[in-house]
Amino acid sequence: MWTRASTASATASITGGLEGSDIDVVRQIAAAIFGDPNRVQFVVLDIADRVGAIERGQVDLVVNNFTVTCERQRKVEFSTAYLAASQRVLVPTDSKVTEIGNLTGARVCTSSGSTTETVLRAMPGLDVVTLPGIPDCMVELQRGRVAAVSSDDVILADATDGSPERVTALRFEAPDSPHLAAELAGRSIDPLELVDHIRARAHEEEAVIVEGVGGLLVPLTRDGYTVRDLARDLGFPLVIAARPGLGTISHTLLTLEAARSAGLDVRGVVLTPWPQAPSVVERSNLRTIAALGAVDVHTLPVVSLPTCAHLAAAAARLPVERWLAQADVFRPLSALAWPR
Repeated sequence: MWTRASTASATASITGGLEGSDIDVVRQIAAAIFGDPNRVQFVVLDIADRVGAIERGQVDLVVNNFTVTCERQRKVEFSTAYLAASQRVLVPTDSKVTEIGNLTGARVCTSSGSTTETVLRAMPGLDVVTLPGIPDCMVELQRGRVAAVSSDDVILADATDGSPERVTALRFEAPDSPHLAAELAGRSIDPLELVDHIRARAHEEEAVIVEGVGGLLVPLTRDGYTVRDLARDLGFPLVIAARPGLGTISHTLLTLEAARSAGLDVRGVVLTPWPQAPSVVERSNLRTIAALGAVDVHTLPVVSLPTCAHLAAAAARLPVERWLAQADVFRPLSALAWPR
C-alpha cells in the first residue's frame, strides 16, 4: 500500500519514525485490509501530482489535506472529510501587510496545482508565483523574493513551527554571500561567537545540522574565514549535498578534495533532488562520484513540504543512524556543504 503522509497531522523523530493522526488513519487502513498496520510504503509527492499519482497507479491512497473539488471528484474518490482547514496568507513579522488588499502588485507564492493557486489568481492585483511546494515558497520568502506565502492554515502553521532564532543564528536580508550580506546590513560576523552559538545549541538539541550556505569556500568574513574553516573549528562530520545532473562530477569531487585537504571527516554524498526516473547521465554521475571520490553516495528525492513527516519519508533510505552513530564530538552532529 502506497500513501502520502499528511502535512500537518504527522510528525517524525530524527531517525524517521512517523506518527500523527493521518499516519494513524493509514495504519488502520492497512490493518483492516492486510491485518498488519505496518504494511505501508510512504511516498512523497508534489502537490500538483497527487491526482496524477493515483491515476497512474503509482499510489493507492493519498492521505493528505486535500480540498474536495468537482474537477477532482471526476478523477478520484474522496473519503469523508476529517480535517477542516482554511486558506491563509503568511508574511514576515516585520511586514506592514494586515489584509489581502495590502498585497496588490506584490508577489505571492503558493504550490502549483493547488486550490490556493486558483483562489489567488481570481484576486485582482496579485502577482501569483507558483512553485512545486510550500517549502520552495518559504525559501523565496526568506530571501525576500516574494512578499507572502499562501496555503491552508494547518500547512503554514506546520511550516513555521519554531522560532527563526533557534534555527538561524544570523539572518540577513540580501541573498548574497554571507560576508557581503553582513556588510550591506551594516553588521559583521564574528566566527568565535558563531562557533560558540552552534556548540551551545548542540548541547541542547537532539541534532544540529549546519548548512554550508553555498559551499565550503564561501567566505563568512571579509578577511577570508570560510565555511570550511567553520566546519573545521566545529569538528563536525560532513555530508555533501550535490545536484545529480550535468557538471556535478567536477563540483562534487572538488568539494571532496577541499574538505579532505582540511582534515574534515566526510561521511557521504547525497545527490538531490533525485528524480523518480533518473537519466543515464544521472545514474552514471552517481557511480562515477562514488568510484573516483572513494565515498558513499546516496540520493534524496524532492520534498514537497518542510514537515517532519515529509522529510523523514524522503530520507528513509539515507543511513542517518549510521552517520549519527559515528559522530564523536557531540552526538549527533552534521555539517552540510553545497557545491554549486
